[in-house]
Amino acid sequence: MTEKNSLRDMTPANLRSLYDLRDEDIGSIRALAPVLGNRLEEFVGRFYEWLEGRPEYDEFFADPAMVTRVKARQIDYWRNFFDARIDRAYVDRLRVLGEVHAQIGLSLEAYFSGVSFFLTTFSAAIVDPKSEVVSPEKSIVAATKLVQMDTAIVVSTFSERTRHIINEQNQALMQLSTPVSMLWDDILMLPIVGIVDSKRAQDIMDTMLSKIGETAARSMIIDISGVSIIDSAVANHFIKMTKATSLMGCKCVVSGISPVIAQTIVSLGIDLADINTRSTLKDALAFAFEETRQRAPLMAKPAK
Repeated sequence: MTEKNSLRDMTPANLRSLYDLRDEDIGSIRALAPVLGNRLEEFVGRFYEWLEGRPEYDEFFADPAMVTRVKARQIDYWRNFFDARIDRAYVDRLRVLGEVHAQIGLSLEAYFSGVSFFLTTFSAAIVDPKSEVVSPEKSIVAATKLVQMDTAIVVSTFSERTRHIINEQNQALMQLSTPVSMLWDDILMLPIVGIVDSKRAQDIMDTMLSKIGETAARSMIIDISGVSIIDSAVANHFIKMTKATSLMGCKCVVSGISPVIAQTIVSLGIDLADINTRSTLKDALAFAFEETRQRAPLMAKPAK
């Protein structure tokens, strides 16, 4: 399903069409309200008896007050379900449900098992001869269609919200892992630690260029003494970074070239002739002061 045709963009009428919910289906679902509506507290109570002992019960439902609130919301949900008024408010309630599940971290597996429990319980009640449902098979088919639509909306919203949360977390981690700081007037520094892949390299470049744009810095020190692996791909990333900073009028120098990394670069035949490199951060800082035509600060000598 394309983004243009995602469930979020669909109207209630389009959703009904997608899940083949016809007027006769809506009528069948509404006809179940007198049969099942008065037993919702019983069904929800059974569900929590079934849920006890499962891992998610102890994790999410240990607080009796919370269980009481959640039970009330579930009863309201199923009342709206059997009312079957599929309008914008109905769809919005389902989206809120998906967002809540994602926010608290309740898994989709737990949600699916709950839906399955209720659908099975309702089906058994519908086919019970005492229920006096006129067309049990049609009623179960109609209810299943609406359950499928509801589940799709909840899962779609859950997935979107989860992706959003993960992206926010990744962005926060990236900001922590790429701390570009103003080391001195016109001099920025970025220490890089860990493995640099294509995605992280692009994020690092974006952070660097944004900081250069904010500060109009003329020199950037990239310290890679904490980079664990250097290969041709990583080297190409650094080449792109230095070229990009140069286009913004900022001279880049890479420090932290250890003997092992130097040997690796040579053995791979990687050409770093266009990159200013220094073995230590001290040497890179001296280079940056020279490039920005500033006098390096006098460093106090350690006491003897």
